[in-house]
Amino acid sequence: DPFGNYILHHLLEFGEPQARSAIFAVIHGNMLQYSRHKSASNVVERALRHCSSDEVHALVSEVLADQSTIVSADSDVAQSALLTMVRHPYANFVVQTLVDVASEEQRTLMKSLLSDPALKRAAYGKHVVARLARATGMYDQQRRQPHAKGGGAAVDPSASRGHMGHQGGRGGKAPHDGHAGRGGGTGGTGRRRRRVRRRGGRKDTPTA
Repeated sequence: DPFGNYILHHLLEFGEPQARSAIFAVIHGNMLQYSRHKSASNVVERALRHCSSDEVHALVSEVLADQSTIVSADSDVAQSALLTMVRHPYANFVVQTLVDVASEEQRTLMKSLLSDPALKRAAYGKHVVARLARATGMYDQQRRQPHAKGGGAAVDPSASRGHMGHQGGRGGKAPHDGHAGRGGGTGGTGRRRRRVRRRGGRKDTPTA
């Protein structure tokens, strides 16, 4: 229902766990059907965001495990449930949410199932592929991060201290500059004294 689905949104976000589980029970087993409906697809997305981790895992697994041949009503092409959803104007948003909430193992499987290069040029598929690339890239970066930190700890701090030491050495020359400045100041005082003496000589000459 275009209005009643908002009540389910509220129950999923703020309701008791029992209410979320009841909604999950209705969605589970009907992911493909509800994901292609304009209003129901929004409820499916909320369920993926707010149901328990076990329930979310079950919903994601349902889509990934359904590799039976399905004839899409939109394109009349035989394809799996996941590919049908990726190419659908509403269901593709559900798949993007699946990418966000899926486990690392499920993302890896999803990446292999969506390896067709043509999806990058598809109207809706390109958004899913881009979302999946960002998500899997983030996991790869997290895997490499501990090794990068370990290597950096052995090299980077010493290098930075070396740079600071060089800067300190350059800073050590500052007293010479200041000393020269003070010498310049003394020279300026001497010139003032010479000027006073000359002026005094000029004053004495006319009176003589």
